[in-house]
Amino acid sequence: MVITTEFGKEAPKRIGDYAQDKELELLAQGNTEEAKKWAEGGIYRIALHTATAALATGTIEGAISAGTTAYTIPKLDEYLTKQATPNK
Repeated sequence: MVITTEFGKEAPKRIGDYAQDKELELLAQGNTEEAKKWAEGGIYRIALHTATAALATGTIEGAISAGTTAYTIPKLDEYLTKQATPNK
C-alpha cells in the first residue's frame, strides 16, 4: 500500500519532467510537430499520464480521471489566460 501511495505521488511529476525533456529535445532538433505532442495537453503526455494511472490504480476510472485531468488543465489555463488578456 505504501509503495502504491508513493508511486501515485511521484508519478505525475516524473511524467511531466520526462515529457518536458522530450519536448525540449525535439524542439532543439527542429521537430516542432513531435514536440507539441509532448507539451502540456499533447497527446503523448496525456497517453503517458493515462497509462500510468491505469497501472497505479488498476481501474479504468483512475485512467480516465488522469487522462481527463492531463487534457483539461492546460485548456483551462489557456482559457483563463485569454480571459485575463484585454481585447485590442
